[in-house]
Amino acid sequence: MMVQYHRIKAAYPDALLLFRLGDFYETFYEDAETASRVLGLTLTSRQKNREGEAIPLAGIPWRTLDAYLARLLRAGIKVAVCDQVGEARPGKGLVEREVVEVVTAGTAVTEGLIPERQSNYLAAVFGDGDRVGLAFAELATGELHVGECGTEDLESEWLRFAPREVVEVEGGSAPVERLRSLGLEFARVQRAVDSFDEARAREYLKARAQGYTTDFESLSPALAALGALLEYVTDLKKAPALDLLQPRRFRPREALLLDSGARRNLEVFETTAGLLEGSLLKHLDRTVTACGARHLRSMLERPLVNPGVIRERQAALEAFLNEPSKLRALRDALSPVSDLERLLGRLGAGRSSPRDLGRVRDALVRMPAVRSAAASAESPLTLRLAPELEPPPGVLELLERSLRDELPLTAGEGGLILEGFDAEVDRLRDLARGGKEWLVGFEAAERTSTGITGLKAGYHTVFGYYLEVTRKDLEKVPAHYIRRQTLASAERFVTEELKTREREILSAEEDLRSHEQRLFDDVRMQVQGRAADLLRAARALGELDALGSLAQVSMDHRYVRPDVDESLGLEISEMRHPVLEASMPAGQFVPNDVRMDPSDAQILLITGPNMAGKSTYLRSLGQVVLLAQIGCYVPAQSARIGVVDRIFTRMGAMDDITRGASTFWAEMKDVAAVLQEAGPRSLLLLDEVGRGTSTYDGMSLAWALLETLHENPRLRARTLFATHYHELTDLAGTLPRLRNLHCLAREFKGGVTFLRRIVPGAASRSYGIEVAQLAGVEEGVLRRAREILKLLERRSAATGLLGEPVQLTLFDSRGNDREVLRALESLDPDHMTPMEALARLQELHRRLLEVDGPAAGGQQE
Repeated sequence: MMVQYHRIKAAYPDALLLFRLGDFYETFYEDAETASRVLGLTLTSRQKNREGEAIPLAGIPWRTLDAYLARLLRAGIKVAVCDQVGEARPGKGLVEREVVEVVTAGTAVTEGLIPERQSNYLAAVFGDGDRVGLAFAELATGELHVGECGTEDLESEWLRFAPREVVEVEGGSAPVERLRSLGLEFARVQRAVDSFDEARAREYLKARAQGYTTDFESLSPALAALGALLEYVTDLKKAPALDLLQPRRFRPREALLLDSGARRNLEVFETTAGLLEGSLLKHLDRTVTACGARHLRSMLERPLVNPGVIRERQAALEAFLNEPSKLRALRDALSPVSDLERLLGRLGAGRSSPRDLGRVRDALVRMPAVRSAAASAESPLTLRLAPELEPPPGVLELLERSLRDELPLTAGEGGLILEGFDAEVDRLRDLARGGKEWLVGFEAAERTSTGITGLKAGYHTVFGYYLEVTRKDLEKVPAHYIRRQTLASAERFVTEELKTREREILSAEEDLRSHEQRLFDDVRMQVQGRAADLLRAARALGELDALGSLAQVSMDHRYVRPDVDESLGLEISEMRHPVLEASMPAGQFVPNDVRMDPSDAQILLITGPNMAGKSTYLRSLGQVVLLAQIGCYVPAQSARIGVVDRIFTRMGAMDDITRGASTFWAEMKDVAAVLQEAGPRSLLLLDEVGRGTSTYDGMSLAWALLETLHENPRLRARTLFATHYHELTDLAGTLPRLRNLHCLAREFKGGVTFLRRIVPGAASRSYGIEVAQLAGVEEGVLRRAREILKLLERRSAATGLLGEPVQLTLFDSRGNDREVLRALESLDPDHMTPMEALARLQELHRRLLEVDGPAAGGQQE
């Protein structure tokens, strides 16, 4: 057996080989050590090898294969699954085995190995100077996206697909290293440069892609990437899956761009804590099918920038919202439908089971109801999608005529073909069924002829059919009975008549299984031949489900249809944060207005205390823009949104220790990206830029950034800029397109209440000490903080904003504030003359001013 193992392992040296032995998949040697470490298996050993060394061994039960495979794939391990393809029978020698599947993180198609509600892409990358060729394929659904981008757009384009595995040039490539430096994780496969073959890609595309010349011919780096992807998939014995792929070209910036920071700060796909619950995606996901959930996520991954396409989606939502009964009909029709996309993906990859084909049939049965509900909405989009839900002629009829209602997990179990579909199946089934009926009659006859009332007829997988007699009746056994097996309390016998009938029954059952298998394979191939047409129906189904989800959320939360156009303006009345509002009691969230126009109010500078709503205001605008540009209604009283092509964010103080970046370094990298890549259609959401360094350094950088955004004609992006540097509000006097906003707060009896309203004007103070008091900071610390605040305010008044730019400190080498306070405490005014008190006061005042040194002229603009 180990000779067989070594032969198979030699063909897959870079994969962990799972070798089927009876009811277990075993691993040996280094594979066993890897499996033990990754899966937490007990490492044992079997017989020694020729050198006398024990062979490491670790195994898993065959029924748990998918669970363990998923863990191996998450660890980035390539796995070859070796199964028994011959039947184990006594005297037949070593059972035949072969690798039936090679599984990797990016090529898995089996249910349970890939996330149900998220796509699972394989990528290939080829760099050519400042251009990067990309190919993304999801074998599980037949998607193939090919295109190029510049290095500046690589992160955003990559994140749309988030592949789990990437094929790159041997020795590594600059684009992949760049992606890894950003903290992105994926399995890496390196191939010789010859694998990146444009000719292979051209041949493949010409056979499948309409408009090949205009769409793909100029994409040299992308074609090279596609060539490597095709070769890799073929080498993994997954070539049939390539026939299912439907090539599409993607173009840089054909959708709103979101880098990893914007996705994280706006909590689009998960919260800043890494949780799905509380994200915008979770809030919007009311889909009732898995393919609908993936399509909804794709909408958020690729927000539209074409107002016409956006309005088409809006019209579909409006049709459902105007007649909610039609929305209910659509969702009711969709809810029983299985994941048709993934079912067809497994079919195309040759990994579908009988139950998969049965679920395809059941999904197609539901299509007329879905099609009727879609057509009833009577919007241009739903009317275009409805005809795509028509299955190819004859497919449903074939499945309904051929397959039984209840199907086994594997084809080898039999019981696949419906009665009446094939005469030979019916004949063999009658023979097998009649044989079993004969066995019941034979048992009764033998009981009568022998007088053994406890005699039983049965079947054993190894020993075959038998007659069992308990020990107390052994003396009644006739002479023609032939002993076959001895048990503790009984003996088992056969007769010549029973052996003859056994051969007939088993032959009929084996012939039936074989014939059913052939018929099933034929049906599967016929359906597989129409898989591309069926996939179009599956994608239309997913899109309708996603539209229904957006309509349901819009209806439940009283959203309004925004006016999305080509202007650069943003006007939103009574804007609400979609996720926060949904988590609060009705009516409790405080809405706010936004008005931005690059010709008048390009920059909104927001000041105010912590916890007063600045960050929520920024995130609300970001999420509302995303909702509008996926075609959804928005949480507001009214909204007009000029299309945004990219959202930049800088929010929160967070070190990136995985990349060795401090808070300030990460902040400045984000600022650098804004200055290099932002444009008039960008939206900038910047929260407390400059906080990560000294006060004057941070304020200077924030000041300079605001001036640049205002004055540089290449930038002039719509900007929300929240800050605690109140001095920056003076810029409204010199930058005509900058407007001050502040968060309302109400003081009462020494306390403060934050009203969560954003209104015009600059804030009068920051209320930091009051926030500390609300947070429970002890009174002694608060009292001392008030004293220091007064001191610092006196210094600011004395030196002015444009005074000598020194670092603010509590203690100075030329003076000590505490000494002045102690001197004051030591005075006894009751025993001082007026002249003594005045002289002492002048001395203390002089000492206080000397703490910061002489003022630099005292100018202030």
